[in-house]
Amino acid sequence: ARATPPLAPTRRGLSGGAAMADDTAVDAPGARGVGCSWKCLADADAVRAVTGPRVQLLCVDASPRLVVFGSSIGSVYVFERRTSDGDAFDDDDADATSATRVSFKSSPLPEEGELRFLERFMVETHAGGSASRPVTRLRVNERRTRCALAFDDGEVVVVAFADPLKSLQTATSSDDTPSSGRYEAGIPKGHKGANVTSMAWSPSGDALISGDDAGAVSVVYLEGKSAGAHVVRFDAPVVQTSFLDVDGGAALVSTTTQLCLLHRANGFKKTPIGAKPRDGAFGASAHGWTRAAVPEETLAQLDAEEAEKEKEPSSDENETETKTKEKGAAGESAKSVYWMFGARPGRRLWVCRAATEGELSEAKVLATVRPSVPEASASPGSASSARLASRLADKKKIPKKWEFGALHALGPCVLSSSEKAIAVVDVVSAAVLAWYPLAPSPFSSAGSESEENKHEKGMRAPRDLATRGARAFALGADGDVWCLCAPANAAQLAAASAALARETREARSGIEAETGESETKVDDDETYSSDPAAHLKRIERRVRSVAAPAAAAAEDENASDEPRAASASSPPPSSSAPPNERSSSPRKDASDSGDSGSGTTTPTSPSTEIGFITRARNARDARRAENAASAASAASAASA
Repeated sequence: ARATPPLAPTRRGLSGGAAMADDTAVDAPGARGVGCSWKCLADADAVRAVTGPRVQLLCVDASPRLVVFGSSIGSVYVFERRTSDGDAFDDDDADATSATRVSFKSSPLPEEGELRFLERFMVETHAGGSASRPVTRLRVNERRTRCALAFDDGEVVVVAFADPLKSLQTATSSDDTPSSGRYEAGIPKGHKGANVTSMAWSPSGDALISGDDAGAVSVVYLEGKSAGAHVVRFDAPVVQTSFLDVDGGAALVSTTTQLCLLHRANGFKKTPIGAKPRDGAFGASAHGWTRAAVPEETLAQLDAEEAEKEKEPSSDENETETKTKEKGAAGESAKSVYWMFGARPGRRLWVCRAATEGELSEAKVLATVRPSVPEASASPGSASSARLASRLADKKKIPKKWEFGALHALGPCVLSSSEKAIAVVDVVSAAVLAWYPLAPSPFSSAGSESEENKHEKGMRAPRDLATRGARAFALGADGDVWCLCAPANAAQLAAASAALARETREARSGIEAETGESETKVDDDETYSSDPAAHLKRIERRVRSVAAPAAAAAEDENASDEPRAASASSPPPSSSAPPNERSSSPRKDASDSGDSGSGTTTPTSPSTEIGFITRARNARDARRAENAASAASAASAASA
């Protein structure tokens, strides 16, 4: 079923001071997120107008031009992202940032507009019928050629995905046109009876990793000689999974108790990251600016150690010769290095580094970051931001009793999503730009509060959340679809940092005026400057100083000249050191944090192969296979 009417929200968004029903501006003092804004792309009524009253959307994923939902009846609903002017998104606009590379260009991204419904397709099972079970997780690969789905009984299915925008632009024969929903592969028993909590594709789009609440992690390869599925068992529920390289050779797994690296070359043996356990729904994610969160002295020491290792002659000449052959065969260095953040109790983040070389793998925690936290911002769907502002004025502050949860790269920032709060973290300055308290679920013990308080706090924890570049798409518990817009590049992050510093100064001045006492004086360096140019200079210096020379040179070629022009025309900032260089920095070395540690490959818990069902992706492939079999049979008969 294919249609083109727009999905128009009946509620106005929370972006840029847009008015709500009571005409209260969202950017009222104390009720806005610095550098961040929410916008309602569709409310529940608008969604039901497309899906019907009995269908619920349960999960979401986003691509540069599409937003895709899984439903309670086994169908998949595909919508097009549109700008506020009604134009289509370009891949470059929607993907200006990624988990591995963050832009220094200052051009703003187009504002998100209402969604446009494109199509609904059914999901084929390995038996040839159509699935009619609820879809609880859904992910589309980067090339938009495959879609992975997890059903409520734990079965994982991979089906073909035909980008409807490309299908509309190209007219081909029915045999050559792929059909969305056509069965490709499946894992019927890898997560049987469990709830799949996380799914992720490799950037190449040929490998899939998924984890469940029973501690099982399955890794599926769909192409090549090693095509098949493997499962690794953990002793705790899996919170988040992701690949760290293009082809799915290394993976990051975060459970409720530990953080681990899985390496394909050694049979997916577990390499623990950090020594101190945890207990909670804490996630982990790779990020392009992870190194910038490590103190410079720690990086200098790490680089010195690596240089010493390179200088040390190998004790075994055969080992050196073997590594040289491996390097030549692969066409690149046999050693790969990965950087990631891991959530910890107490609203802290581990800054981690992992490396693989051949069958060897190692990982360690280099630093612990505890970002500063401002006052709460108005949650999406709240009745009035003025109520929150008045509560703050009356000293009725929202308690900061929440933790970091699942982590996602969100442009130059990191997004944390948990049951109690959604937060946007500036990892360079070690500061939370904005956090949004979530109303308790009606199924929780705290769900018996008054309707007025529920409405004031806004939406409950979303059913699912997906990020794309600097945008996060949240499927609300009531069926609303929201978009969180965060800083998309270094210039916007600098502007947000300046606004946060200005609010911090104003809050400090208000406390001093009320109490008549002066707080401990803080150096007037560029960290607390209200000049965006000073923050941009600090961010660029910090990020570029820890980047590889080649990567820094590539960024220099693509960087915009506008931020530098702004820096030249603005008053010169103070010459003090950035926050990660000060003794009062929220960052600290792992050796001082008390919960760090490094890990090496453990010889236990190897992966085991699991049931993996595949089928020809389309009728043309099936015909080719049948013709080849017929030709072989005829040749055999003639020979006989």
